[in-house]
Amino acid sequence: MGDGAETLSMMQAAAMQRARLARDVGADAAVAHADAVVGSWSERAAALLREYGQTSAEVGVTFTAEDVRGFAEDKGLPAAPDSRSWGAVIMRARNAGLIKHAGYETSKSPTRHHGITSAWRWVK
Repeated sequence: MGDGAETLSMMQAAAMQRARLARDVGADAAVAHADAVVGSWSERAAALLREYGQTSAEVGVTFTAEDVRGFAEDKGLPAAPDSRSWGAVIMRARNAGLIKHAGYETSKSPTRHHGITSAWRWVK
């Protein structure tokens, strides 16, 4: 019985690893496309994420990629051809230690149909 559970656990870990890789590849492709269509889109998006973060860090609130996207578009950043481009911007900020995952919230976007989305908190 232990061998079967161990094998299942290894299979689940491998499936999770493949899913993370697919997520990262997809986000990188989406942001590369955004940069090709709207020059330096990801750099501008990252700068606006930092600007948004200064405000959210002061009050200690959590935020979602949707919140940042709305803020950035209000500041004049053109919408990315694919909203998944924000995934790469968020992951880069997380990997740089600027933000940390703070749980989940219900999406405010009508196209997400009240689905679950990651919440983030500013660290630095």
